[in-house]
Amino acid sequence: MSNVRVGSRWWYWVAAVPLVTAFWVASSLWVAVVAVVVPEAVVADVESLVSIPAVALGVPALVVFAVLPLALWRDARDSC
Repeated sequence: MSNVRVGSRWWYWVAAVPLVTAFWVASSLWVAVVAVVVPEAVVADVESLVSIPAVALGVPALVVFAVLPLALWRDARDSC
């Protein structure tokens, strides 16, 4: 094991970007599969189907993506 310590906790925000993106894609695919498999889940238009994961997961994703530049800058500054 290495004894190197990270001086910043901003890397958590950096690591959250791919995780949030992967979770959003998986949720979108899940909603699409449910709409295809379950006949009662079919909605009248595609916009309604797309808006469910976009709204539910779009707000947290927007926050993570907005904080990313600050997190990269702070992590680089604190690590030196």
